Amino acid sequence: MSLYTAEGSLVGSAATDVQGAYSFENIMPGSYFLVFSEPAGYTFSPQNPSVGANLDSDADPASGKSAGFTLGAGQQDASHDAGMFRLASLGDRVWEDKNNNGIQDLRERGIKSIQISLYTPDGTLVASTFTDRDGNYKFENLLPGSYYLLFALPRGFQFCPINQSLDPSMDSDVDLTGRTRIFTLLSGLQDVTWDAGVIRAKVTKTR
Repeated sequence: MSLYTAEGSLVGSAATDVQGAYSFENIMPGSYFLVFSEPAGYTFSPQNPSVGANLDSDADPASGKSAGFTLGAGQQDASHDAGMFRLASLGDRVWEDKNNNGIQDLRERGIKSIQISLYTPDGTLVASTFTDRDGNYKFENLLPGSYYLLFALPRGFQFCPINQSLDPSMDSDVDLTGRTRIFTLLSGLQDVTWDAGVIRAKVTKTR
């Protein structure tokens, strides 16, 4: 990050240490602002979300610039921070569970063209996508936060039993309505454990 006078003259630059801390020392009293730079793959967090001057992010997400501030004689000001995050992704597969055991077994095929919708916990639709020819799908460039998924049921099928394996990448994660539990994506997480198994519905014939 770089420190500027209120008039825009560069005072100096500094780099963060392994803990993300930085400092400028021997600064003359006066008015200043900071400009933070983003490392590759990171995005600035929201600015000043009202959680306290020592805890929130002070960088404008568009420019990395802080608001102007004044340093008095002898003042030690450690309240100028910048929060950053990495976008997340999630996905995996819809498959035909031939033996209805709720686990992806060898040679159980994926199902194409199944719609999956991603929602925030309050029911706001974030995005929708479809499975590919192998039953795979993916949502990318997601903000860290909490979500749930809703899988559309193909005609003539029903969902298989849920959570039948200790390995979350191998079992089905949807209830009978096709909905997952609410889960949280952390910064930079690539979560490929959200699957749905389906079985062919039994047809009862009557005379």
